[in-house]
Amino acid sequence: MDVASLNIKYGFVKELVFKEITTEITVINVNTVRAGASISLTGGQVLTWRPKSQEVPVIWVSKLLQYVPGKAIRGGVVAKPMAGHADLAATAGAQRSGGG
Repeated sequence: MDVASLNIKYGFVKELVFKEITTEITVINVNTVRAGASISLTGGQVLTWRPKSQEVPVIWVSKLLQYVPGKAIRGGVVAKPMAGHADLAATAGAQRSGGG
């Protein structure tokens, strides 16, 4: 089904919009009062997630990601620590990167 048909059948104004990012990869952009996300229809990969309380996404795929037609998106998800304590956020980052 093409993007226009998906938007007509399943889309909902600005809250649920289908968008083509390449000729073979379509994403769903979801926006609610609390958060926004982009999800690939190819493999169901979450590409971004941003709570409305944050200025930038707290979950996103690597900028090194390469979209391969017909393949699920692979590239690793990067997550910004959201711990309430600064020391915990620093430790989480160190653990993820192999340090600490």
